[in-house]
Amino acid sequence: MGEQVKNKISFGDLDTFLKIAPIIGLAVLAYLQTLFPSKVEFEKLEDHLIQMDKKNNRNNNTSKRYFEQYICHQRFKLKIKRYRDSIGKTRIQRYENKKTIEKQISKNIITNGTLIRNIYLYF
Repeated sequence: MGEQVKNKISFGDLDTFLKIAPIIGLAVLAYLQTLFPSKVEFEKLEDHLIQMDKKNNRNNNTSKRYFEQYICHQRFKLKIKRYRDSIGKTRIQRYENKKTIEKQISKNIITNGTLIRNIYLYF
């Protein structure tokens, strides 16, 4: 029965803890303050983010405008291509009509060369 195990917290232990606790608390607060920005730094960061958002919105608006202009340009090119194709078709038809007219004329020439019948001008 000589040695007894001391499992209880005594008043002396509590007194020591209460002397050290404020120092530990201040150290934890100082560490947490280093993790987060100060109010001035936070305001600067907020202003920077607002400016970046404005630039991003401007870039989005300009990219939308350029995309819309690109679409309009593509539609315009398609219309021009259709007009060009239709003009080409009419020219081919006129050329074919001209060839058929020349054939008809060459068939309808009277032997003395003075009278030409059935001349149709399509162009």
